[in-house]
Amino acid sequence: MAEILRLRKENQRLQHQNFALVERNEELAEKLQGLSNVKNTYGIAGLKQEDLQPSSSNLGNNVPTLDQQFKSSTSAMPLNPPTAAYPTNWALAQSPVNWSDLSNERNLGFNKLPTSYRKSSFQVLPAPTVLVQSRSIPILVGGVLFGAFVWESYSLYQAFTAPEVAPQDFDFSHRFNATARAFDDDVEFTEWFGGITKLRKGLAQRAHGNVLEAAVGTGRNSKFYDMKSGRIKSLTALDQSKEMIDVARAKWEESHPKDEQCRFLTSSALESLPSVSDVNDKPESGGYDTIISTMSLCSIPGPSIFLRNLASHLSHEEMGVSRASQPVQESNKNPPSRILLLEHGRSYYAWVNRFLDRSASLHARQHGCWWNRDIGKIASDSGLEIVNMERKHLGTTWVLELGLPKEAQGESRQHWLESNRAKMVQEQRQVEAIQHQQKEQMKEQEETQSREAALAEWRKEEREKLRRTGS
Repeated sequence: MAEILRLRKENQRLQHQNFALVERNEELAEKLQGLSNVKNTYGIAGLKQEDLQPSSSNLGNNVPTLDQQFKSSTSAMPLNPPTAAYPTNWALAQSPVNWSDLSNERNLGFNKLPTSYRKSSFQVLPAPTVLVQSRSIPILVGGVLFGAFVWESYSLYQAFTAPEVAPQDFDFSHRFNATARAFDDDVEFTEWFGGITKLRKGLAQRAHGNVLEAAVGTGRNSKFYDMKSGRIKSLTALDQSKEMIDVARAKWEESHPKDEQCRFLTSSALESLPSVSDVNDKPESGGYDTIISTMSLCSIPGPSIFLRNLASHLSHEEMGVSRASQPVQESNKNPPSRILLLEHGRSYYAWVNRFLDRSASLHARQHGCWWNRDIGKIASDSGLEIVNMERKHLGTTWVLELGLPKEAQGESRQHWLESNRAKMVQEQRQVEAIQHQQKEQMKEQEETQSREAALAEWRKEEREKLRRTGS
């Protein structure tokens, strides 16, 4: 009798464990219902929705009963004498038990189960398929974000602790020769993500007539020019970097058919610009109808001189007057000549400008451009009329449309050209004086660094001699 009571207690313990598993199975079934994504028809791993409901409707005769499951589990146990590992299983397998005496709901604890589970037989749902993501992915992403945060924090620290510099500092544009091949890869994602690529496209599609792109760089606007509609009569691309021009020419040949020609020239836009020519390099009279320049004012040593020089090569035909070589139709009337600019510079906000000023020198040495220049002031100082201006990205991105002033039209044009040329010469002398002074300063810095390096090397040698003497 004592053995039977002990077996009853052991059986009751096992039943409670089984009930806990049943409750866990019900919880998993509810989770699977929430994860179902096939219009409540099929759940994860092909389970039907009605299979997820633990009710008597899905309990068939072929499902093993509780007694059969328990006997099967105990019969699979090793039939060895009682040990520390198997003190009870051996006894259950050797001692017959009257299973009908163990069916009392109070003794077995059936009152703790849901009503749908109070049956003599029930179905055990298969183990759900759980989509477990690897922990390495969030760890990797978190590491990358943390590293980017540390790097940006260090950059901000350098920027705010560096001394302020003037926006018209030393010319670092020569470094573009070394970065021409990798330039597109460096800026491709950031320009696309920041919407600069879209702004480039909108600017290039406004070009018409004889077009000049000054400081073309690697030709990042070339794929956006509409050469098939006839709006563009000729296209000339200009840059002082031969390596940049080579990359731009290769990109043009790759993205445009042979009948769409573009003239590529290696020359500085601060000097005399090439005259207008057709696709056969035949010179034509008049100036350019559209002059485009993108992301160039930041790297040119004399930005206002650059704009004055571009303005002196603009066509001065009045709006609505057709060329003699074109049919006089309403659709062919010429829009006014324009200089279209896409630049980056100072912001609306003082705290942004403070950051740009303090980090300008470091940024110029790394990327060859001064990103703290006041683009609006440069455009005003050039003497051109600001027809339209848009600013984005806290005001640091500038989109400008410049036109010739009224005094540059008609009979007063020649006088304006002479005055403009005189101002260009004066500004050029000022820029050259600043550059000469900066070169002298850099030369002194290099000599100081050389002396300090030589002194450090001498001290190192002296310490080495003392160490050898002491040993």
